[in-house]
Amino acid sequence: MLRQTTRGEEIYMLDGRRETAVLDVRHIPATFEGRARVNVKNAMAAVGAAWGCNVSLDCIRNGLRSFTASFYQAPGRLNLLELTGFRVMVDYCHNVPGMQELVDFVRRLAPHRAIGVLAMPGDRRDEDIRAFAALAAGVFDEVIVREDTTLRGRQRGEVAALMRAALLERGLPPERVTTILDELEASNAALDRAQPDDLVVLLADNPADVWELVTSRSRRQWQAAT
Repeated sequence: MLRQTTRGEEIYMLDGRRETAVLDVRHIPATFEGRARVNVKNAMAAVGAAWGCNVSLDCIRNGLRSFTASFYQAPGRLNLLELTGFRVMVDYCHNVPGMQELVDFVRRLAPHRAIGVLAMPGDRRDEDIRAFAALAAGVFDEVIVREDTTLRGRQRGEVAALMRAALLERGLPPERVTTILDELEASNAALDRAQPDDLVVLLADNPADVWELVTSRSRRQWQAAT
């Protein structure tokens, strides 16, 4: 269970009447000091599974402290990188519950402005695509709509059109919704538009390619500054 204590928000294990404090969620890197509530939930599930398998408490704590949401440990899962003046997140969010969690996390990060590159697999229902976009419209100030390489039964541009229409219906101005179907072109365009203190969220179909794009830009910025 999760409990608010005088020390902070902590994960507890309950075994009958016995209660054991495991760890303050702020000390679990993958939770981003508790802001990524989805990873707080994941950490609780991992604790329960590990305890059920008779893993020692010390090992559980060490695992929680050492696991991060970096690309190298969890590719495409809330991978956050600081570029010059703004942050970039690469994530493989591809369904409505995932977008609900992502929207909550973006709000907790409290960027000056949020730019999103959005897409959804073509084998999702129309109503799911619209719901996905409607959630995104509540947190992103600007959106670039792209599409996956594999269309999964849809026509090229069909998913993007559904998503764009839903974003506009939810109040995003037309000038803030752009369609660039190619993933890397869309990602580059979003990075080009970023301003100081912005957060750019790249929902990736091919996380490795998108991450390489972001890190290559980071390297160029660093080389230019030295």
